[in-house]
Amino acid sequence: METLVIELTAVELSYQGNLILDIPHLSIYQWEKIGIVGSNGVGKSTLLKLIAGKLDPDKGIVKRHIDSRYFSQLGRGERKSDSNGKINSLLKVTHERIGQLSGGQETRLKLAEVFGTYSEGLLLDEPTTHLDDEGKNFLIKELENYYGTLLIVSHDRGFLDQTVSKIIEIKDHQVKVYQGNYYDYQKQVAEEELANEREILKITKERNRLSQLQKDLQKQAQGAEKVSHSQKQRQIKPNRLAGTKEKGSIAKGLHKRSKGLHKRSKGVNKRLELLGETPRRTVQVPITFQPNHQLTLHNNFPIRGESLSLVRNQKVLLSKSDFQFDLGKVHVIQGPNGCGKSSLLKQIVAGQAGVYLSPKVVFGYLEQDSFRQPPADSLLSYLLKETSGSETLIRSVLHHLGFEHASLRTAVSNLSGGEYLKVLLAKTFLSESNVLILDEPTSFLDVGTMEALQRLIKAYQGTVILVAHDEYFVAAVGEVFWEFIDEKLVRI
Repeated sequence: METLVIELTAVELSYQGNLILDIPHLSIYQWEKIGIVGSNGVGKSTLLKLIAGKLDPDKGIVKRHIDSRYFSQLGRGERKSDSNGKINSLLKVTHERIGQLSGGQETRLKLAEVFGTYSEGLLLDEPTTHLDDEGKNFLIKELENYYGTLLIVSHDRGFLDQTVSKIIEIKDHQVKVYQGNYYDYQKQVAEEELANEREILKITKERNRLSQLQKDLQKQAQGAEKVSHSQKQRQIKPNRLAGTKEKGSIAKGLHKRSKGLHKRSKGVNKRLELLGETPRRTVQVPITFQPNHQLTLHNNFPIRGESLSLVRNQKVLLSKSDFQFDLGKVHVIQGPNGCGKSSLLKQIVAGQAGVYLSPKVVFGYLEQDSFRQPPADSLLSYLLKETSGSETLIRSVLHHLGFEHASLRTAVSNLSGGEYLKVLLAKTFLSESNVLILDEPTSFLDVGTMEALQRLIKAYQGTVILVAHDEYFVAAVGEVFWEFIDEKLVRI
């Protein structure tokens, strides 16, 4: 018999008057390994915090029958002096000062703390953030061998495929459970969408048929009424009594038919009301960035490295490395955590020693650690103030990144971490630039937004240099690949 370990009943939670979660019932059982998915801002981290006891619901009950350890999405976990040395070693956690760790190294440190002591439940919020393949593979192996209940919030499709056997999707404040890993979930959602498309087609055909039938019935009814009225108004002559009776019978029949047609017409109206509004198809209009001819680059290699050396925390990362980035290509830089990818990007943007830039290079730069104090401005007013983009273009970019019209007046400070990253992405793409530098742009992004980001990169009329660990995303956008090998940046 399955043992119930976590149960949510009639749970509601709102933030600043806006409903976030409305969960009539959700049961989680011992040994289950569950992935929590959904668009940015729907409440994935909020649900995990409710289960962890970090938040209390406005209504309803959350019952917890096990102790769980919680890995937070942003910020650092509590430092534990008794964290497991073997885990630290395998995750390659160093004893460097926190401020000197790369994003991936900091994630490794937090994971080492979580795995340092066994607990019956693990609640992990975006545990693969900034992790390289080695760190991710180690984490997958640890979770395969984990003997307990596991809940993971993640946008990493490959990671979820290898770690979970059930998916909880959050959509429109509700939760829906799917059996299987992420791939199985995608198949089920695709089948639901196909069924929805068929229903749309069926409803559209039925609506058109009923509308035409209603028009025909109304036309026939009007014609019957006219004939009936004409018969009643006609003078009756005594010497034509038989004919009058016959005409009266015709008029009565036409009147009866008219009433019948009206009744059928009302029935058709009722059926149309029951059909309701035809579900809308989502049509994605391609985005267009108008070229700025003043920023046009003519150098085939606008960024070059010559005998470039890179040292960080007294560790040599690059030594006299030569490279050049092709104009108009999407360049992907790869390498293990701590190898110097982010440091190299910073050195390129700053134009430091060993970096040679075409005089007309103008950067748009998204840093890995861009999460500073968000402004209180509304989303739209912030981007109007911070970029040179027209309101039409700003709205178009935001729409592609998943922001609905109503949300454009929302204060940036009230957005989730993933939503705030989307605003920073919009700001970067809307900047006057001809070279985009994107350091881990997919962190915390939902799958739909990652696909939108792919479209934005392909529409961008310039050179792109990026660091990313999501294999699907990299395969979709990458054109030229570079890797840190033996203190050199090597084209592969």
